[in-house]
Amino acid sequence: MELSLFLAKFLGLYLMVLSALCALRMKVFEEVKESFLAQRALIFFSGLIALAVGIAIVVSHSVWEPGWRCAITVIGYVSVAKGIIRIAFPDQLGKIARGALSGSTKWVLFGSAFAFGAWLAWMGFTGG
Repeated sequence: MELSLFLAKFLGLYLMVLSALCALRMKVFEEVKESFLAQRALIFFSGLIALAVGIAIVVSHSVWEPGWRCAITVIGYVSVAKGIIRIAFPDQLGKIARGALSGSTKWVLFGSAFAFGAWLAWMGFTGG
């Protein structure tokens, strides 16, 4: 349970801070996004990191009971999938990401990430 609480706090605060900064600094986000997506090596390297983080979460936190603790396990598996996709298909990822992170869609993603992060942080800091 201690690991679940730590991961909920860590991932929750990470999602909240990252999504808020991206939303508040939209011009910087757009510039970095385009620069990142133009460089296959960065996409590949970020895939290595996502894969490692995902495997670490999956190996250390495999909880499949309904509730907030299961959400952490799902984040681990999503991170593994994200890492594999970035490593195996860096060119196709650019096309998908440009579409997903454009227009009003990015605001929905930022808002959803912030809300999900706030929920996770709340569960972590209140003990679930």
